[in-house]
Amino acid sequence: MDTSGKFIYTNNNPTDGMAVSGFAVDSISGTVSVLPNSPFATIPDSTGALSNLLISGQFLFHNSPANNEIEAWRIDESTGNITSVPGSPFATGMNPSFFVADPEGKFLYVLNVSDATISVFSIDPTSGVLAQISGSPFSAVSGTGITIDPSGKFLYVITPNGIDHDFITGFNLDTTTGKLTASSQSPYQAFVTVIGSGQLLPVKLH
Repeated sequence: MDTSGKFIYTNNNPTDGMAVSGFAVDSISGTVSVLPNSPFATIPDSTGALSNLLISGQFLFHNSPANNEIEAWRIDESTGNITSVPGSPFATGMNPSFFVADPEGKFLYVLNVSDATISVFSIDPTSGVLAQISGSPFSAVSGTGITIDPSGKFLYVITPNGIDHDFITGFNLDTTTGKLTASSQSPYQAFVTVIGSGQLLPVKLH
C-alpha cells in the first residue's frame, strides 16, 4: 500500500505476464477497485523469476533479477497511476533479489545475491531518479533478506546456514552519504523469525 493508504500495488505472477497491478481503496468501505490503466507492464523477463515491490515515499520500485536491474516509478497521488522515472531501469549487480530503502527515503539498498554485493543508490526526492553513490557496489554477503533498523543507522543481511540457524551480517550506515561499513562484531549466528512486516527479528544470538 502507498503511504497515503489510498492505493495498493501487487506483483503479478510471472506466468500471467510481467506487470504490476494497481488498486484504489475506498476510504469508507475498504473495498478495492482496479485502477483504469492497470496492469502496468514491467521489464520482460524470459526466466519468469519472482520479483518484489517496494514503496518509498511517492516512488515504487521493482527488481528484475534476470536482467540485473531496478525499475522505478512515480506514484500519482491523485489517480494512483504509476509512470516510469527518467532513466529507469537502473543497472545493479548480479541477481538483485532483495532491496530496502532507509526510513527517510534517501537511499535504496539492493542485495545482489549472485555476486554478494550491495548496490546503494541515492533517490532524487523530486524525480525519483536513482544514482549509485561513490563506492557502490559494496562488498557484502549473499543472503535471503535485507533490512534496516528504524533509526536508519544499521543494515542487516540474513544468510541461511543449515536447518537450525542462520547468520546475520551487520553494516553501519552513513545517514548523510548512504555508505556502508561492515560491523566489526558481525556476522552473528542467530535463530531468527520473520515478522509480519517482512523484517528480521533476531531471537537468540551466539
